[in-house]
Amino acid sequence: MSARMSEDQAKLYLGKHYTPPKPIKKPKGSTTKKQSSQGEELMALQLRSMNIEFTTEFKFCDTRRWRADFRISNTQVLVEVEGGTWSGGRHTTGKGYELDCEKYNWATSNGWQVIRFTTSQVKKGDALKAVVDLLGD
Repeated sequence: MSARMSEDQAKLYLGKHYTPPKPIKKPKGSTTKKQSSQGEELMALQLRSMNIEFTTEFKFCDTRRWRADFRISNTQVLVEVEGGTWSGGRHTTGKGYELDCEKYNWATSNGWQVIRFTTSQVKKGDALKAVVDLLGD
C-alpha cells in the first residue's frame, strides 16, 4: 500500500527542490457541458410547468459553435437568458455584446426567431408570458 503525500508535505520533504504540479489542461477540441445559470434553470422549470417542449444548449449553426439556451420544439424559436446584465458579465462588455449581435443576427437571417431575457425577467414571469404569447397558446 502506497501513501500519497499532500502538497504541503512534499514542500517540506523536498525543500528548495519542490516544484508545484502543472495544471491539467483539457485536450484540444474537448467540450464540457456548460453549467446552467439560475435564470436558465428557472426558465426550464417554467416551460415544463406549461408543457412547452424544448431543447437546451441547442446548436443552431453547423459552421460555428453557437448554441441557444433553449429551442422551443417544433418551432424556429430560440430563447436566450442573458446572465450578468447587472454585474458586468460577458454579455455587457463591448466585445461580448458585439459577438452576441453577430450570433443573433445570423440566427435571424437564417430563419430563427430569437427572443432574449434577463434573469430578472425570468424571475418575474415576464419571459414565460412572452414565450406563451409568441406561441399563441
